Parts: sequence; C-alpha cells; structure tokens
Amino acid sequence: MILVYTAISVPLSAFVLRNFFTGVAFSIFEAARMDGASTFRIFWRVYLPLATSALAAVFILNFTFIWNDLLFGLTLTQTAEVRPVMTALAGLVTDVYAGTPVPVGLAAGLVVSLPTVVLFVATQRMFARGLALGGLS
Repeated sequence: MILVYTAISVPLSAFVLRNFFTGVAFSIFEAARMDGASTFRIFWRVYLPLATSALAAVFILNFTFIWNDLLFGLTLTQTAEVRPVMTALAGLVTDVYAGTPVPVGLAAGLVVSLPTVVLFVATQRMFARGLALGGLS
C-alpha cells in the first residue's frame, strides 16, 4: 500500500512544487550565486524556506487523498487488520441489515472525518497561500 500511495502521490507533489519553483524569480538564484553559494546551499538556504507554504499544501492534499481513499484499500488489502480507515468504515456501514444501526455508521463517519477537517482548519492560511504561490488557484 505504501508503494502504491507513493507512486500516486509523487506526480501530484512534483507538479505542485514545480509550479511553485518556476514562479520564484531567477534573480534570487543569481544573487545567491554571486554571494558564492553552491547549488545545494541555494536550495537548502533560499528555496526551501520559501517553499514552506507549497510543501504544506502538498502535505495536506496528499494526506486528504490517502486518508479518504477507498478504492485501493478495498482492492489491494486481504485482511481487515491492514485496511485503511475508510475501507473499515465502508465495511461497517454496508452491514446495516446485519445489526449495525445507521446512527452508529454516521457517528463513525463523523469521527473518521475529524482529522482531515482539523488539519485543514489548522493550516488553512498556509494551504491557501501555498496553492496561490503554486499557480493552482
């Protein structure tokens, strides 16, 4: 599952970060080069601190996608112990006639959605700023 999610998340992350880094002025790179910084040092000391908003946006997008994923959890897992939380929730809700009441399924859905909502609310400004810098808004 980790390999599948990595293979899916890397292209989206690369796209968002590429859009961000192409928006950074080349004069910043030239100024750092004139000061004698190496390419790695320019990335580490200049570009990475500038990219905190874009990195936060990528983290939130990937976290939300992986947390809410149902398709890969259903198709790629064999046992209930290794299934993601949304797959376990879908298994709970589909057994409505087998004894799981509807309010229990709805309460479980609310509890499962809380981490995503809390993460987004806590980092809402940084998320919006990162998407605007990446050119996706």
